[in-house]
Parts: sequence; structure tokens; C-alpha cells
Amino acid sequence: MTMPLARNDALLIGIEDYPDSPLQGARYARADVEAMREALVGLGFPAEGVTVLLDERATKTTIEHHLDRRLRDLKADDSFLLFFAGHGYSIGGESYIAGRDTQHADLSQTGINLGDVVRRLKKSKFLRIQIYLACCHEEIAIDGAKRPSVGGSSLADLDRDSKGLGHVACFSACGPGESSYASDRLKRGIWAYHLAEALSGEVPAILSADGRLVAGALQSHLARSVETTLREEFTDRRKQTPRMSASPSLDFEVADLSAVLQGKSKVPAVQPNKIKDFSFSNHQYVSIKKLHGYQKFHKVPTRYGHDTRSLVVNLAQGDMTQDLARIHSLIQDNMDYSRKELRVTNPEGTDSGSIWTPDFQYSVRAEQLEDEPSEALISGSLSDVREEAVLNSRGFRAIFDALFDTISLTFARPIDIIALIDRIEARKGTGVRVKYPPDFAHCEIRVEGCAEFIHVENNRFELKLANKQPLQALVDAFQRMMQATQEAGIDDHLALPGPQCRS
Repeated sequence: MTMPLARNDALLIGIEDYPDSPLQGARYARADVEAMREALVGLGFPAEGVTVLLDERATKTTIEHHLDRRLRDLKADDSFLLFFAGHGYSIGGESYIAGRDTQHADLSQTGINLGDVVRRLKKSKFLRIQIYLACCHEEIAIDGAKRPSVGGSSLADLDRDSKGLGHVACFSACGPGESSYASDRLKRGIWAYHLAEALSGEVPAILSADGRLVAGALQSHLARSVETTLREEFTDRRKQTPRMSASPSLDFEVADLSAVLQGKSKVPAVQPNKIKDFSFSNHQYVSIKKLHGYQKFHKVPTRYGHDTRSLVVNLAQGDMTQDLARIHSLIQDNMDYSRKELRVTNPEGTDSGSIWTPDFQYSVRAEQLEDEPSEALISGSLSDVREEAVLNSRGFRAIFDALFDTISLTFARPIDIIALIDRIEARKGTGVRVKYPPDFAHCEIRVEGCAEFIHVENNRFELKLANKQPLQALVDAFQRMMQATQEAGIDDHLALPGPQCRS
């Protein structure tokens, strides 16, 4: 993407919440925008050429002002990138994105028409223009009514308007009738996470021999990675199909990462995959009849689908809110935080809620089980623990001891599952065995004499015990497993905690 005499500009927009409640923002939009900004600067975009509009700043007037200025000022051989994480919709075959001040009662007049933007691009001679939509698109009928069972944008109108424009590429997070999901573990939108990962040079396997990333390779990476991460994050086999407009050729150059890769090659070839975060969690399986919002007139689902998932989330609102209130009360009783230091986000119609403190985050989430549609899964998790001293404090343990049955380690980079399997299998007589499916999407590491096993998937190690345990018991069990697996050579490429670690 870096050209000596060309100008590279980008407009990055993220909206996590809208004042007009029917419009739904994108969870972790701020983090997604920041990751994109870092990736673009790394690609050679000048920092002053990357404009960021978040929440209150992302109004219709402000967005259109920045689009107009760029479409007016950019010259031949310049490039422009638009990234949007927020709410999208379609009216009469036209795609719109919602500014923070967009009004649901007047969507056509208060939203930003992407078709108009693309039609203006037809008059340009820019070398590359890229549009990335990290959002769902609800379809609105001409009379203003929302059409049922519609989720993702089909990009059909953008395909139509960009037809014949080989210098314009449009990518969307999901397909028709789908949602664009976020990960509480990654603290990011899943599609946006893998997009920034690719643009940062973290997936060299998708690049050409000379370090170029082309549209076809990027689209394949996004489709494959989103499917894998959805399988890791959710038990209900959710579907999200990333899309690319039909206009650019598959070898359309998205980015030139040769300089980025050269910079990475200056460090030693083998670098430990350092631990990024760890978390504790629990999983409670509940009959839907037992959910707080269940009434006699409700019917227990006998199938799994979009409408039944929404029903379960709505019925579990009270369960999640009560759990957050209970933890909030315990935090007040046992930790010395002021009112301003405690922030609670209740579910309010979504599938999760959280409590943020200066030292950690607690979250709760509800979902329907696909294999048992009459049951719900309510999960609580503790993450982003800032200091080891917090874990060892009396007040912290009074709140969270014997609450969790699972401990997870998240690594900075994806784990090479195949290399991990080969490493374990190459060392005989260690008492460590590994089990895996034919596609090597994950593996289970088992230690002789231990009933538990470690589940490894993407960038995470996870150990689940049979019962809820004190925090230190969970840590001790994990360390025992780690001590045994290190003898099998896993520590050669993962920065695992040694047996002396107490955090």
C-alpha cells in the first residue's frame, strides 16, 4: 500500500452505542478501530492521514464532511480506505450506514448512502479504494417497515454500483440473513480482528512470495478464520459468512506488506508466543423453564434458530442482571472502590453484561444450546486481572473463590496446532498424549494419571475441572499440567508459566 509519491488516506469509524435505541452499535468498535489504525500506520499510512471518528464524533454531518473532502482532494495514484463498525441497513436496494445521530424514524434522510459514495468513486482515478463494513445490515421496506429474518448485507447494490471499477474493493463482515459477532475473549469484533491481523502481517501464509496481500487471499483468510473463531467462541454453531464485492479481481492488491515482513525478519526467527491474558470462567446449564423471564404463556423451544436464540436471551435478562447485581454487591463489600471506579453494563436486550473495575472485568453471558434447544447456558467469566497482588488479596478471594471451574490462557499469536501435535508426538515416554480431529482445528493434551485435559484452540489453552474450585486450586491444577507438558517440549515455542508461578 505504500507508494513513494502517492497519498494514502483512511477514515475509520466506530460506534458502540446509539441514542436512538432501535439502532444497535458494534461491540468493541473502539478496539477494532484502534487495531485498524495501528495496522495502517504500520503499512505506511501517515498518522495524520488516518482520521478516527468514534461514537459522539461520528455524526452524519461529520462523516459526510470527511468523505466529501477526501473524494474531492485525492488525486490519481492516491488510495483511500474506509472502515466502519456500527449499524448498517438497506432501503430499496441501497446500502446505508448509520451515523450516531441517525434517526430510526427517518433512516433514508438521516443515514449515509454508501451507494452514493461508490457512484462518486466511478469518476475517480484512484489507484486503490477499499471499503470495509464491520456491521450487520437490516433491510427496511420502502414503507419503513423492517423485513423479518434479515441480517447481513448482500453487497448487491455495491456490486451493482462498483461494477467495472477495478480500483474499488468492498468487503463486508457477513452475508444475507446473518449477524456480525463479537468475541468477549478477544475483546473485538471477530471479522475485524482477523482483518487487522492480516493487515498487520501476522498471517504470512496468505501473502504472495513478494509480500503482497491480494483480495482473493484476504477474503479466503477472513472466511476461514471467522468460521474457526465462531466455532471456538460459541456452542450453537452460529453462521457468519464474510463477503467481498464482485468488482475487483482476485489479485487486486490490498496491501504491500514486504516492508512489514522485513521488519519482522530482523528479530530472531523463533519467538516465544507470550501470554496475553488469562481468565477464569464457569458454565451453568439451565432449563429454559427456570429462566427468570419465563412465563406460563411461553413455549419451550424444541428447535434451534435465530428466533429461539433471541427468545432465550430475552428470558435470561433477569438472570444476567441479578448475577451482575450480586457480584457488584460483593465487590462493594470486599473491595475498596469508589462509585466512579465501578462501571456496570447491564444486558439491556443483548446476550451479555459486564462489570469493569480498575483491576479486573467480570462478565456474564446467556445463550441457547443448539444440541439441547430446551436448555440455556449461562457463563460467568473473570478477565483482565491487572496485578498478581489483586488475585492474592483477601477481598478478591472472598468474592470469587469457588465460583469458577475453568482457567484459560490466551496467547498473543495463534497457536500452530499441527506443530504442537508434532512436538508432543516426537517425544516418547513423557506420559503426555495428544488427541485431535482430522482437520487439526484443535487438540486435547492429556497427562497420564490426570483426569483433566487441556483443550487447545486458536490462541487459547483451557483447563476445565469437574467442580468449581478456589482460584488457587485452579491455578495449581493448571500448573501441574503445564509442568508435565513442558517435558514434552511445548515450552519450546509457547511462553508457559513455570511451576513457581502463582498467578
